[in-house]
Amino acid sequence: MTGLLRILVIEDDLADYLLAMRILARDGLVVESRRVDRASQLRAALAETTWDAVLADYAVPGLPFRQALALVQEAPGELPVLLFSGSIGEEEAVALVKLGVRDFILKDRPRRLPSALRNALEKAHARTSEREGLEALAASESEARKWIGAFMACAHGIALIETCTGTFLACNPAFALMLGRTMEGVLGSGLVAAFEPASRLVLSGHRAEAERLGRCTFEAEMLREDGTAFPVQVHLVRQPDPSGHGVHQVATVQDLTEIRAVREEERRLERELTHLQKLESIGRLAGGVSHDINNVLAAVMAMASVLRVKGREVPEVAEGAAAILGAAIRGRDLVKALTDFARKDHGKAVPLDLNALVLKEVDLLERTTFRKVDIQVRLQEPLPRILGDASALANALMNLCVNACDAMPEGGSLTLSTALLADGRLEMAVTDTGAGMTPEVAARALEPFFTTKALGKGTGLGLAIVLGTAKVHGGTLELQSGPGQGTRAALLLPPMVVAAPPAPAKAQRAPCPSMRVLLVDDDALIRQAVPPLLTFMGHWVDTAAGGRDALLRLEGGLAVDLVILDINMPGMDGVETLKRLRVLRPELRVLLATGFMDERLPGVLARDPRVRILHKPFLMDDLEEALALG
Repeated sequence: MTGLLRILVIEDDLADYLLAMRILARDGLVVESRRVDRASQLRAALAETTWDAVLADYAVPGLPFRQALALVQEAPGELPVLLFSGSIGEEEAVALVKLGVRDFILKDRPRRLPSALRNALEKAHARTSEREGLEALAASESEARKWIGAFMACAHGIALIETCTGTFLACNPAFALMLGRTMEGVLGSGLVAAFEPASRLVLSGHRAEAERLGRCTFEAEMLREDGTAFPVQVHLVRQPDPSGHGVHQVATVQDLTEIRAVREEERRLERELTHLQKLESIGRLAGGVSHDINNVLAAVMAMASVLRVKGREVPEVAEGAAAILGAAIRGRDLVKALTDFARKDHGKAVPLDLNALVLKEVDLLERTTFRKVDIQVRLQEPLPRILGDASALANALMNLCVNACDAMPEGGSLTLSTALLADGRLEMAVTDTGAGMTPEVAARALEPFFTTKALGKGTGLGLAIVLGTAKVHGGTLELQSGPGQGTRAALLLPPMVVAAPPAPAKAQRAPCPSMRVLLVDDDALIRQAVPPLLTFMGHWVDTAAGGRDALLRLEGGLAVDLVILDINMPGMDGVETLKRLRVLRPELRVLLATGFMDERLPGVLARDPRVRILHKPFLMDDLEEALALG
C-alpha cells in the first residue's frame, strides 16, 4: 500500500500514541495523524477532513470507546476502526467486533499493527467498491426500468429487428395492437410479411438506406392480422453493437389512418370554402344582373300593361299584350328566385295553393328540354293552403325535378304529386324511375356540397337548399331510394293554422287622383317606358336621369306630388338622394323603386313614414296600389 495515510488516533497516553506511529513508520507506511482524547475533539476532527482509518484505545478517560465508535460510524464513507489497547476480555472483544471494530491489536504486541491496518484498509476499499458497484447497478436498473416503461407506454409502435433475417426480436404493446396481434405473436415473425405486397417491393431499399446512412423514414402500407391494410410512417434506425457493426434495426411506426382522415377533411373544407367563395361571387353578380334585367322587364311590363288596356277592342292585341306580360312575369319570378338564392333567405310568406304551384312548374317543365321524360301529375283535391314563399318553394320543386331528370339520362317517368297526410301535413313529392341511390349515398345526400356528379356538373347544394327551404317553412325533406328503384323526394309542410282572409275586391280600392310625378332613374329604357304608363293612368310625369339632376329640378322650383326614385344609380344613389331631398321637401311622398332588398331600406322605412317601396318590375296594378299607398 503506497501513498499518504491519514490516521485519526483516539488516545490519552502520548507515549502509546508515539509508539504506534513509530511502528507504522518503520514498516514503510507514510502516515499523517492526529491525536484526540475528548468527544468534542473527535467531532471536530471528523468534520474538518476525511480519514483513512481510526486507531483507538479502549480506556480513554472522558471518552468511552463505545461512544467514540458511534461518533465515527456517523461519519460518511467507509472508515475502519482498529482497537489498539490492553486486554479487554474475550466477550467484550466479540461484542465490539459485532459493533463494527475491524481488528484488535494488543499494546504489548504492537508489531502486528501495520499488517492489521493494511488488511483493514484493503477490506474497507473492497467494501466501498462493492457498495458503489451495487449502487451503480441499482441506478442502472432504475434507468432501464424507466426506459422500458417509456418503451412499453409509447403510443407509437416500436420494434427491434434482426438485420440479417428481418425477424422481430422485441416490440411494445402499441406495435402489437397496431398489427392486431399479441406481443408474443409478433416475436419471431418476419418484417416483410407485415407489409402490404406493393410496399414489400421498396422495403428492402429502405432497410439498406438505414444501414448505409444510419436512419431512414418512409411511408408504406402494413397489414393487420385480419388482412386489412393501413397506412403507416416508418422511421428505421441502425442499432450498432459494441463492435460498431449494425446488427439490429429499431423501427418506430406511426399509424397514419386518423392523420390522413384529418388531412382529407381539411381538403374537403378547403373545397367547400372554394365553393362558398364562388357562390358569394355568384350572389354579388346576381344582385347586379337582376337590377339590369328588372329594368328591362319593367319597361316591357309597363308598355305591355298599356297595350293590354288600350287593345281591349282588338282581341289579337290584347292577347299579345297578355302573352308578353305572362312572359315578363315569368322572367321576374326567375330573377327573384336567383336573388333569393343569393341572399339565402325568402320573401314574405303568403297563403299558397300547392296544387296551383305544382301545375305552374309543370307548365314550365313541359316547355323545357326534358323531352325524354314522361311527366305525370297526381294532385289530391282539395288541399288546405300553406303559408309560404311561392318563389322559394317553386325553386325547391324545380331543384328536385332537375335532380330527377339528371338521374334519367336515357329517359324515364317523372311524377309530381301532392297529398294530405294522416298527421295533417301536406306532401309535395317528386318521384323518378332513375338509377336510384345506395344507402351510403342516400345517407349523405342532404349534406351540403356532397355530390356524386362529375366535377363541374354540380355543386352538391341542390338538396341542401331544398332542405333549407323546407325548414324555413316549418317542414322537412324525406328521401326514399334504392339501387335500380328510382328516388322519391317529398317536401312535408304544415298547413296554415288560420285560414287566409278573403282578398279585398279590386273594385273596392278608390281610384288614385291625378298627381304630378317625378320619375328618377338612370336607365333610359325606364324613363322611356314608364311615363306612358303613368300618363295612361292619368298622371303628369317629368323625368330625371339621376339624383343630382332631380335635386336641381326641385331646387329650381319643380312642383311635384310624388317622386319615384330608383335605388341603384351610379354616383348619388337613391338613399343618398332621399337624404338631400328631405332637406328640400320634408313632406314630399317618395316611392323607392328596387329589384332587390337593399340592406339599408328597413332603416329608411322605419325613419321616414312618407316613403314606400315599389318592387321592380311592376304591373299596372302594382303601380296603382303603390301610388295609392304613397
